[in-house]
This record gives sequence, structure tokens and C-alpha cells, in this order.
Amino acid sequence: MEPMKCQHGDNYLTYKTKLTPVRYHYRGSYRIGDIVIEGQPGAFILSTRADNEWLITQHGNHGFDNRLVNLRTIFMAIGPDIAIKKEINEFQNVELYNLFAGLFFLFFK
Repeated sequence: MEPMKCQHGDNYLTYKTKLTPVRYHYRGSYRIGDIVIEGQPGAFILSTRADNEWLITQHGNHGFDNRLVNLRTIFMAIGPDIAIKKEINEFQNVELYNLFAGLFFLFFK
């Protein structure tokens, strides 16, 4: 991957798609190209310098590795069926479905 070496830093990783971490679920996907470039925390990979202007106006992004604690989300809720000042353990985002189904009394067989 030496030809992919960046002239202005090394805060990224490059993978051949078949060698990406299994947890990314990229191997064998027709939507993923031959090479995957992963920016490290604080790095963004942009197509053009003009994209930098767009990036400045954004208040969030996605696609970061949630194994990195400083890149995880914060979940806060308020409402009649939500406990006040209660801290809970971490949970996966897919569990929000169960929360909302319960709050809206949606029960499925």
C-alpha cells in the first residue's frame, strides 16, 4: 500500500477490501471498492478542498469505529415513561427499536 502514502500525514489506514476487519462487513460486498481508507480519530478524507467548506457546516458525521470510546454517541431521553436522572449501561443502537416499541405500546407476535 506504499503508493497510497499521504503527503500530508499518516493518520489513516489503508486496506485491500479482502483484508478489512471482519466487523466492517465489507468483504464480498459489491458496493465496496478494491481499497478501503480509514481515517483515524480527528481525520477526515475528502474528495476535494471544496468539501472542507461543507464539512465545517456539519454538526455530526457517521461511520466511525464505535469501539473508540471518544467516538460513541450519547443517548438522553425525557418523557412521562422515562426515569428521571437515571444512568444506564451502554447499549447497541438496535435496542432503540425495543425502547420505542415499548413507549408506543407496539407489541408484535
